[in-house]
Amino acid sequence: MPRKIVSLITPSFTPDVSSAAQRMDAAAKALSASYTVHVFTFADSNSEIVNHSVKCDENLTIHYVSIRKYNKSNFLLRTFFEIWYSYKLLRRANRVKCDLVIVSIPFMFLLKLVVRNSNAKNKIVDIRDLSSLNKNAKEFFIKKISKRLAGNSQKCLALYDHVIVTNEHEMRWLLKMTTIPGSKILIIPNGISRGKIKKLKEVKYTTNEQRYTITYIGNIGSDQNLFSIINAVKGMRGVWLNIIGDGISLAALREYVSKNKISNVSLPGQLKWTRVIPYYQTSDLLFDTLTENCDTAIPAKLYEYLATGLPVLFQGRGTAAAFLITYKNTFVTSYNDSAALEKLIWRIKSLVPERSENNARLIGSRFIREKQSIHFAEICAKLLNEKAPSNVFVEDILLGAEH
Repeated sequence: MPRKIVSLITPSFTPDVSSAAQRMDAAAKALSASYTVHVFTFADSNSEIVNHSVKCDENLTIHYVSIRKYNKSNFLLRTFFEIWYSYKLLRRANRVKCDLVIVSIPFMFLLKLVVRNSNAKNKIVDIRDLSSLNKNAKEFFIKKISKRLAGNSQKCLALYDHVIVTNEHEMRWLLKMTTIPGSKILIIPNGISRGKIKKLKEVKYTTNEQRYTITYIGNIGSDQNLFSIINAVKGMRGVWLNIIGDGISLAALREYVSKNKISNVSLPGQLKWTRVIPYYQTSDLLFDTLTENCDTAIPAKLYEYLATGLPVLFQGRGTAAAFLITYKNTFVTSYNDSAALEKLIWRIKSLVPERSENNARLIGSRFIREKQSIHFAEICAKLLNEKAPSNVFVEDILLGAEH
């Protein structure tokens, strides 16, 4: 019996190193064990793989669509490009007939396009981190228009056969704000890969007695209030801050550090994961922050932080804060002012918290990305009236091979 075909439409995929890309990469691999999978994603217009199809194995092909860099801090320009590239991505995906399509945001304009115009009979949407709209008055009119162009995303979600979210808070939000029944919502958490958690367990963590090191690793954008941590540490003798990552606010942070001659803050930019490991090895405290616009999100980076066993300081509220306080050696504050943050850092430093082996063990038992990704295949099996991977027996595989 021929394999069913599943298309995965996602703005983020490997070789991108973002957590969204890693989540979709794991999902594609899990799906390819049971289905013929076609991934449709973007590649930089200067990349060698742009507008090419890469066959990873017999059952997994990745199709890269050209996308050029644009100013994401300009909301009107970003809205235009996201609409345009959403059309490009769906048009490319519709060249391949499939039995089921999975679409992953953050391009909210894909929601209406896929549910209305995809050639697939069955449709699933994967929502990674719901965020409320920014209430900035300067952007209110533009964002009101963009919501209309998106075709009322909340109503679009109800048209999908299934909606996947990353945590219970997002599920409760959907049940409250939409007409989607609970039976159509599935929670598949973010997580960490087996390879990464194995490497983090093997790392020998050694700190510098002469310098207390705080490290932030992740996106550097409008949803991360990193100016507060910079202002908190700039006058702290013997304290060093690493901010690793890329995003629309990186240039502004670098300019601020340079202009104010802050000598104890390092901003190396985006690094490959293997180059991030030495920063983990020499850190005393890991830091993360989210604004109130992202109060439903649990950043994938927090699973990685906890897997190191190092103490974690989180600035923010909501789901991520509630998640962290269930683990040892985690410190949560809702304060945004630098003075309060500085006092908290001094207090944590004086406590000298040790690495928590239990944190690493719990993350390894609960949030391995490869294990979680099997649920993508299980929900596809349900919609396609096939057996879930856990219920496939040897005789089924042999019978399939004979045909």
